[in-house]
Amino acid sequence: MHDYMVLMALALAISVGLSLLFRRVGLPLLVGYVLAGMVVSGLFGFRYDQNDLLRGVAELGVVFLLFTVGLEFSVQRFHQMRREVLLIGGGQVALTTAIFTAGGSMLFNLPFTIALIIGMSLSLSSTAIVLKTLYENRDIGKPYGNTALGILLFQEISVVPMLLLVGFLAQEGEISLWWLFLETAVGATIAFAVIYFSGRHLVSRLLAGVGDMRSREAFVALVLLMVISAALLTHSLGFSYSLGAFLAGLILAETKYRYQVEADLVPFRDLLLGVFFITVGMQIDLQFTWEYLWWILFATLVLMGLKTVLAFTVVRLAGTREVALKTSLAIAQGGGFSFAVLELALRLELLSPQLHQMVVVTLVFSMLAAPFVLKAIHNDGGWLARDPGADAGRPLIKPIEQPASAASHSLTICHGDSCQQVALDAHTIVVCGYGPMGQSVVAKLRQAGFSYVCIEHQQALVDEGVARGDIVMFGNAAQQEILVRAGVQDAWSVIITVEDEKSKRMIGKAVASISETPLLVTFTTHPEELALWQELPVKGMVDQPLETAQLLVSRALRRAAQPHGVSRREAASAKGGETVVDKKSAASTGAE
Repeated sequence: MHDYMVLMALALAISVGLSLLFRRVGLPLLVGYVLAGMVVSGLFGFRYDQNDLLRGVAELGVVFLLFTVGLEFSVQRFHQMRREVLLIGGGQVALTTAIFTAGGSMLFNLPFTIALIIGMSLSLSSTAIVLKTLYENRDIGKPYGNTALGILLFQEISVVPMLLLVGFLAQEGEISLWWLFLETAVGATIAFAVIYFSGRHLVSRLLAGVGDMRSREAFVALVLLMVISAALLTHSLGFSYSLGAFLAGLILAETKYRYQVEADLVPFRDLLLGVFFITVGMQIDLQFTWEYLWWILFATLVLMGLKTVLAFTVVRLAGTREVALKTSLAIAQGGGFSFAVLELALRLELLSPQLHQMVVVTLVFSMLAAPFVLKAIHNDGGWLARDPGADAGRPLIKPIEQPASAASHSLTICHGDSCQQVALDAHTIVVCGYGPMGQSVVAKLRQAGFSYVCIEHQQALVDEGVARGDIVMFGNAAQQEILVRAGVQDAWSVIITVEDEKSKRMIGKAVASISETPLLVTFTTHPEELALWQELPVKGMVDQPLETAQLLVSRALRRAAQPHGVSRREAASAKGGETVVDKKSAASTGAE
């Protein structure tokens, strides 16, 4: 165990150094993790497949990634995506498997069994790389992001019958494809039913109880328990761990806790995903790679090119040319579950070690290229949208309708069992805190017709605000992930209404770290605290004792103005010139 910990620490150190270098030159950080794994594997002979603990930790990264993906969707939206999942996802897996199987049999004279195993493994793509990059680029809600997600979800489900099929091939017995399909469908139905009903009727109540405790540790522990339990359930039914995590995220997406849950789990997800990408690099045998480097590079180009063409053919049936092209490029690489299929075939002696290593290294090289391809898609500048044959290239079937919320920044606000999408524009004002002052601020903004969203971490106040019709989301405003969800990076201004000075400063620092030019407005009850705010870009600071004193004096002088012969203009000057009323209007207000 000690040796493994030392090697993992070394791998993390190398990956951090490479990540800093890559950040400086503008290269994807994921490549740094993969190269770190290659260095550790080459220098110390440490192999990923030789340690079950490391494989488990790496798989947890994908589990938490799929859970956060599930939080992006609801059951209703997943139902809307059934065509992406079943039609396009199924078509991509079937067509890619068939073409690669036929090519392996006819071009390389591979036995049908071996060609089929390789074809199935090559049809899969990297869920971890694609979804993580789509999240970072904020492309997950775009049409091609939705389509890519649907294909990846079908691939997740298809891994189960693939692994079962490899086992049947090793036994050389008769294979009942109908039985495989039935077993997969029944297992998926059971998993969804258990997770759905337990999530709707049990987990939400548990989260409410823990939320009343105001214990972040207990809240995070309960969420971790739910994710791992759902993953264990689907794995016990023969599916991947990550599929259960995705279903759990789907259920939590329809609760008011979705954004806080995501914010609390992001550190776990990112750290464990780093381990996953390090293990991807550990798959490579450097000596073998150097010996067959040119063949591997050629195979990588063929793999990505052919997968792009085949995926484009399928997606184009139900989408525009732009969506089809971007989606096919995004999923052109190999995937982590490809290794599972190939490893099982190697263990059952269906693949030779040399052929296994050739396919594995080719897959890893394609995964190394994937971040660059995804970055190019994000920064395409519109050239992928140009369609010279638009008049003759319409989809053969009705295009998939994307959710309206994908086109603009929106929030899901839940109250009880009902949820609604709230669109936020570029002039949204973010209010941090829904206490008495926050409620007054929200009321003024609503009366003035401003777009706003309020962040509150006490669920009783959240329920009160939503029941009142206010836009209040559950979350800790001191966490960057919550502020990003509220749209602080594009907000017109941020008003901090919480009373605790330490909490106010934490929120202010979090806002300043997200927005380059934040417009922060807050108040203080202690004048000596003003010096602590100088390091933050506060544009409006209300000194509550001073402002209150000025207001009290102004009100007192206003009422005493007429009996003592003091003009209303002179009384207003005691307030610092805030209000100016002429003598003619004084007569009309003298009765006050």
